[in-house]
Amino acid sequence: LLRMTSTKWALVVGGAGQLGSSVIQCFRQQGSYKTLSVDLRSNPDADTSITLTKGFQDQAEEVIPPLREALKGNALDVMICVAGGWTGGTAKDPAVFHGVQQMWSMNVESAVLTAHLSTLLLRPQGLVVFTGAQAALRPSPGMMGYGVAKAAVHQLITSLAAESKDRATVVGILPNVLDTSTNRTAMPKADHTAWTPLDKV
Repeated sequence: LLRMTSTKWALVVGGAGQLGSSVIQCFRQQGSYKTLSVDLRSNPDADTSITLTKGFQDQAEEVIPPLREALKGNALDVMICVAGGWTGGTAKDPAVFHGVQQMWSMNVESAVLTAHLSTLLLRPQGLVVFTGAQAALRPSPGMMGYGVAKAAVHQLITSLAAESKDRATVVGILPNVLDTSTNRTAMPKADHTAWTPLDKV
C-alpha cells in the first residue's frame, strides 16, 4: 500500500539528459520534492538516480525494486517522461530503417515504461506528463522516424488518459524544437530564437 506524506516525490524518466536535468533542477528548487531519475546514465543531482542497463522488455523489472526502495512506501506525486531524441531521414534514405528503430526506442519505449510505472507507483489523482511534438501533428517530411515515433507517443497519451481518467491526470506537452546544444549542432542554420527554451518546459 502506497502512502502519502508532506514530502512530494517526482520521477523523471530521461532525467540525465539536457531537458531531464533541467526538470530535476526545477523540482529541487521547489524545495518540497524528492527527485528520482531513470535514464541510461546517472544524474548526480537527483536524490535517487537509477541507470538502465537492460533491454526494453526487462526495464520495468529492473527499475521497480530500486524505485520502491527509494520511495520507502510513499507514492509518486508527479511522473514526467522527457526521454527521447531526434533524427532526420526520408523514406528514400537507406538508413530510414535504422532511424525509425532508433526513434522508436528513444521516444516510444521510454513512454511505455513511464505509463506502466504510473499504474504501480503513482498516488491517486497524481500527474503524468509526456513529451510529444508539434511536428507529429502534421506531415513530417525529412524526419520520417521522428514523426512516426512522436505520433505513437501521442496515441499512448490519449490511451493512457482514457485508462486513467478515474485515478490520474495524464497530459502531453508538445513543444516546437527544444533549444538544446544537441539540436543547435544538428540544425546550425535554423532560427534558434523560435525554439523552446528548456526552462520554459
